[in-house]
Amino acid sequence: MTFSFPYTLNRLRSGGFLVALFLLPNAAPALDPDRQLTQYAYTSWGIDEGLPQLAVLDIIQARDGYIWLVNFDGLVRFDGIKFEQIDRKAYSALGDSGFWTLVEDGSGTLWLGSNGEGLVSIKDGVSRQYTTAHGLLDNTVKNLEIDLEGNLWIAASHGLNVIRAEKSIEAFGGGRLESMRILAMHAGREGGLWIGTLDHGVYRIAGNELSAVEIDGTHLGDITSLYEASDGALWAVSGGTAVYRIMDGRAEAIRIDQREQIGRIHNIFEDSDNNIWIGAHTALLRWNGSGLAAYVDTELFGGHYAFCEDMENNLWVGTAYRGLIRLSEGKFVTLTDAEGLADDAVNVVYEDPDGSFLIGTNGGFSRVRDGNITNFSAEGGHLPDNFVRDFQRDAKGVLWIATYGGLVRWTEEEVLTITESDGLSHNHTRVLLEGSDGSLWVGTRNGLDRLKDGAFISYGIEDGLTGPTVTGLLEDRHGRIWVGTASGGVFSFEGGEFTHYGRLEGLHANAVFRFLEDTDGTLWMGTNNGLVRYKDGAFKHLSESEGLISDSVFQVLEDDYGYLWLTSGKGVTRILRNEVESYLDGNSDGIRAENFGKLRGLRHLARKTHKKRLSGVVM
Repeated sequence: MTFSFPYTLNRLRSGGFLVALFLLPNAAPALDPDRQLTQYAYTSWGIDEGLPQLAVLDIIQARDGYIWLVNFDGLVRFDGIKFEQIDRKAYSALGDSGFWTLVEDGSGTLWLGSNGEGLVSIKDGVSRQYTTAHGLLDNTVKNLEIDLEGNLWIAASHGLNVIRAEKSIEAFGGGRLESMRILAMHAGREGGLWIGTLDHGVYRIAGNELSAVEIDGTHLGDITSLYEASDGALWAVSGGTAVYRIMDGRAEAIRIDQREQIGRIHNIFEDSDNNIWIGAHTALLRWNGSGLAAYVDTELFGGHYAFCEDMENNLWVGTAYRGLIRLSEGKFVTLTDAEGLADDAVNVVYEDPDGSFLIGTNGGFSRVRDGNITNFSAEGGHLPDNFVRDFQRDAKGVLWIATYGGLVRWTEEEVLTITESDGLSHNHTRVLLEGSDGSLWVGTRNGLDRLKDGAFISYGIEDGLTGPTVTGLLEDRHGRIWVGTASGGVFSFEGGEFTHYGRLEGLHANAVFRFLEDTDGTLWMGTNNGLVRYKDGAFKHLSESEGLISDSVFQVLEDDYGYLWLTSGKGVTRILRNEVESYLDGNSDGIRAENFGKLRGLRHLARKTHKKRLSGVVM
């Protein structure tokens, strides 16, 4: 894969548990309903891309973050890069049949409806099979649904089973349902279950009661798909040829202008932005409240059977013979260990003068150059320790690397590790800064070191640096060194003396992670109590209550368009600096903060996390 970085943000670092980001211009919400259907980014997977079979009959994203899909070859797991056909020998209950449908229940169990071999459950590496011998009405299971109470509903060719909390299989509805063929099911938003039948219309189950849905003046015929939308309307596909919106006992027929071109209509789905998606034979349709739009493409679409919205609000579409399709905004490219990154836990991203990016992780560091990733680690003999916290390329071209095993001096000729035995105050080095006089400042777990002319001068508690763990460094335009600490607030160093700033001085934050001096000379700080501005001798705070995604701000950057970018453990905030200035000066009532989290397209905020840390690098 080739990566590009068209939007440069000077130097982007993350401290603690956060993600380092590069974002393309003009960021927009995932699947913005105001976009044309052709403006989304479409990614498709077929046989050439590793999909075992082109038919994708059902698809979900499970709580483990993986995309799971079923077809007549069995069960497939997808991590966004590689498809894995689940081994039937390892899960004997999978048998020899294919599968029509799958769901995940609240305990993380996967349930699969098979084509002739009953119901299969998989949890913690153990699979189980349930057939008519266990109480199923039919061994072919084409529809599964889990309601709000956690009951698993199983549609047979004639009749309905349910597995309740006690895990026993019951037949539901008696002879009345056994005389009907169930074609569709959907869990009600307020509980219960909607049922679509062959030529018997729509039914609803509430508690143990089954009742027909009364609709004035419209015979809906065969109901092949059902979906209750967030506004309470029930959407239904009738006979594969018509779509109805049912509300208050009335069925509104949805006008489809390209009816002949789109072919048979298969399925309905609502995303988190309240778009209604309709899958047809050769088209994808979307209702955004103002009308129905269709995107007809016979090469891309082919018999839609299944929809799934993932944790990042991308829309996944499983087709009958065109494979798997994902719709997204296309604003982010994510690098994780799956793409070759040294580790998912990213501590720092540094843009080297040669245009490459150095990414420090808990597993060493990666260099991204011309789309290629090269990794360096302790195991490879490159580093004394895999925890890489910062980089600094000095004026002489030497690359300095802060690690938890000492300070690394890296040149083309040699790689040298500097430790406590060489005068370093502590081997846990965290942050680096080259001063205007050519000296190298090193923030460690035990204070601040200055390397000048080959010798260290160390500053600690006895020198007035009362918060010994240094987390942030900056030299301002006046030559003052600003020092952020993990628990002691902030210090400035000038004329050989430290000046402390804490609560008495108006700084209501113990941990100061990073600094930014903006183009006007104002000092900004990322702290454990929001964004802090230091201007004209006064501290002003901006917090989550005023629109930030989090009170913990680990990094502050300014781009060329006047925006401040703030990273945190919950995601990223973008705000206009002049709006923040106006608000903090008392000249406006608030700010417009644009927050980017997992619902805005940042991948892996919920998958493969460790200690609630965000993972990977997003560009």
